[in-house]
Amino acid sequence: MAGNYWQSSHYQQWLVDKQDLVRDRNHDLSIISDEEYQKIMIFYANLKSKYGYAFQQEFPYRANHILECEFYLLENMDCCLVVYQPYRPLLQYAGDLSLDDQTLGLAWKIVNDSLRTDVSLLFPPYQIALACLQIACVIHQKDVKNWFAELNVDMERVQEVIKTILSVYELLKNFDEKKEIQGLIAKMPKPKLQPSRPPSSAQAQDPSSQQMIPDPSQQQG
Repeated sequence: MAGNYWQSSHYQQWLVDKQDLVRDRNHDLSIISDEEYQKIMIFYANLKSKYGYAFQQEFPYRANHILECEFYLLENMDCCLVVYQPYRPLLQYAGDLSLDDQTLGLAWKIVNDSLRTDVSLLFPPYQIALACLQIACVIHQKDVKNWFAELNVDMERVQEVIKTILSVYELLKNFDEKKEIQGLIAKMPKPKLQPSRPPSSAQAQDPSSQQMIPDPSQQQG
């Protein structure tokens, strides 16, 4: 485990460019729109209990299926499981600003909401923390312009994070999950299972097609 984010597998392997993310989703986005993709992400980010209204039939997967998929996920992630979250830098910045608990609590909730987006794949945790802090300060009318002006950070990147988070809030205004999610899940790409082919009726009736097992009693020593 790397104690430094910049030396961690999170930074070196799992921070990607926007074009790489779009390329990896090309197949999905040929079936559903980017907005629909975001809605599905929001739904599964909220999936903490049963949502029977979302599935046309009984949910087909059980705990053993999830356990099996964990092994595939671990393999795909190369067992790199250390993830740096924006919460620690957020607390550091809030302490530096002597921020009140109400504004800090709002910024913390915005960080939670950022997990419904792609920002954790695209930006370092400290930039996400700064973006969420700025949104919270604007909502609570805290004047932190001078503090932000003194930071040695790429504020354009921070603004990109803010734009992404605000776009999700805008999407949520018109997203009626109970009405829309069943249709969205039905459109999602599904795995195509390849069942083994049973032998044809002709093969089953043809003795020559059966594998012959030699009789040891007829073999000569």
